[in-house]
Amino acid sequence: MDALRRIRPRSAGNKSNARRVSIDTVAERNARLRGADQAMASALEQLRSGVPLNWGQVEDDPELATLARLQQAGEECRLMPLRVMSAEAKEALLDQLSGRIKVRQRPAKPEKVAPKTLAGFSENVQVLTQVEENVAIAVNWPRTILSGVLVVGAVVLAVWGIFSLLKSSSSPTFSWIELHSGDTVLNRQQRVAGWDDLPCRVARQQNPTRPGYFVPVQSLRDAQASVDYNIPLLPEGISVPSKYTFQIELAAVDPCEGNTIKPSDSGALVSLQYQAAHTLAATTPGQGTVGRPTSARPGTGPLTMLASFDQPTVFDVSKGSWKEVRLPQAHGIYWRGSTYRDQTGVQWVDDVSVLLLEHDDQIVTIVGSNRDGITEEMLLEAARNISW
Repeated sequence: MDALRRIRPRSAGNKSNARRVSIDTVAERNARLRGADQAMASALEQLRSGVPLNWGQVEDDPELATLARLQQAGEECRLMPLRVMSAEAKEALLDQLSGRIKVRQRPAKPEKVAPKTLAGFSENVQVLTQVEENVAIAVNWPRTILSGVLVVGAVVLAVWGIFSLLKSSSSPTFSWIELHSGDTVLNRQQRVAGWDDLPCRVARQQNPTRPGYFVPVQSLRDAQASVDYNIPLLPEGISVPSKYTFQIELAAVDPCEGNTIKPSDSGALVSLQYQAAHTLAATTPGQGTVGRPTSARPGTGPLTMLASFDQPTVFDVSKGSWKEVRLPQAHGIYWRGSTYRDQTGVQWVDDVSVLLLEHDDQIVTIVGSNRDGITEEMLLEAARNISW
């Protein structure tokens, strides 16, 4: 409208054509924005592309912080399950639809006519049978036994192959891990009857995307005093695939009720923030390439481990790739994808590795970035040495 108002009308005395003003594109208008308007436009364009806002964008901007919360609330609304139709509504719908079905009558089957006997034949005439002669038949017993053994072996091998195929293609069975792909559950549940379904555990299971309220503690001893189960710990270091050392930098507890830590809380979650230090391998440029060889240098990366007890844990594997993992003391899955939000509310981006394990009634989630050296091989080796 602004461009149309700026068009000069053509008068009778003016023989020159009216001057028209070009309309700027959306990109050009956004390029002229400054300050908070430019940040808001960039944030909206980022959300339109499907990329969530990071902490650095919303830290000092209350408007962008509100926009990030609205975007998170929208994601939670999309993940809410639809209501299941009641039994009365289903019965009424079936009655309504069944009345529209036209019943087709099947044609009557023709009656079978008893066959007639041939001319000159009577069933009352007795037919004498001929006595067979005793004929000796020679049996090759070694060949017969060998053939029987081969047949039995082939049958056993075929049965074993069928069972192996069925076992490999069947869905995994877990006690506390629930693998979801949208609204579909991908694994079987084998949970011990009579487990303590506290309200906080049920709430976390029904709303897995809601982050917990983790309260930092002074030391690992304080975190252990806040729960009534042993907190699993990573080893001090591993040597495969290379030398790694792990050091706890922060411990926090998510209470079961409210925001106050209580001693020996069976429904509380524990978060341990580790710093994983390792040595990056040396690189040598190939023949015909430009570059200088680099020597081995140290590298560090953050690593988060969350622990719970008797807590059903829902994990959405619809985005990314996953596979079942079996270790000597644990059973779970390894997942790798582009983005992942852990239970503390931290958004991991750009090639994330997640190892979700259950050991008896303890559940552990380990999260890290592949770019920081937190690879599948490294996570599996660290999990084999967890102090349960």
